[in-house]
Order: sequence, then C-alpha cells, then structure tokens
Amino acid sequence: MIYYKSFLVRSHFLVSSPTSTFSCGADVLKIVRTESSQSIFLPGSTSPSAILFEASQLFSQRSPKADEFIRSIRGELGAAVDGCIDAAGREWDIEWQKKLLQVNFFTSSLNPDSSWS
Repeated sequence: MIYYKSFLVRSHFLVSSPTSTFSCGADVLKIVRTESSQSIFLPGSTSPSAILFEASQLFSQRSPKADEFIRSIRGELGAAVDGCIDAAGREWDIEWQKKLLQVNFFTSSLNPDSSWS
C-alpha cells in the first residue's frame, strides 16, 4: 500500500507519492515530476539509478540478487549515485529521502576508496 503525504504551501497542497508530486489548488491540479525521480521510480525503469536503488533495497533484505544488479551497472555507479542523490534532494517525503540517501552508504561499502562515495 502506498501512503500519500501532503504539505501545505500557501494556498496549494503538495501531495507526494513515490513516482511524482501533485500540486493541488482550488483551480489547478499539476503533476510535478523531476527527471531523476522519474527515472528511478517509474515501473520497469532500467536507468542505472533505478537499478542501484533496487540493489540497495535488495541488499538490505540480504538478497544475493543485489550483487547481480551492481555488476550490471558497474561502469555507471558514479552517475547512478549522483542520480539518487539528486532525486533525494528533490523529494518531499522524508522517508523516501532517507531511502535514496542510503544508496550512498550502500555504494561506499562496496568500494570505500571511490571518488563517488
């Protein structure tokens, strides 16, 4: 089940979901999406950031599939981490921010000497 959180900004409500943010007012409803969030959270996304986020979640569940995901994007880890950090900076929901930022800790445990950790 997906929980939606809303935040009041002036006369508008901002409703956050894992895939987008909605700006709701008395006369308008807009979908606010960032490219980085969209590339991670859209179902079936194969962007390096989405694969890294999924690997991080699988690793926390102690699934061996996390290693397979990391190997598939080994050359793009830096860009994937940057994408997750960018998405966390644009996310309204604190829980999703935490999950996205945990990716950085996950990747730094893979290679502590890397320049992208």
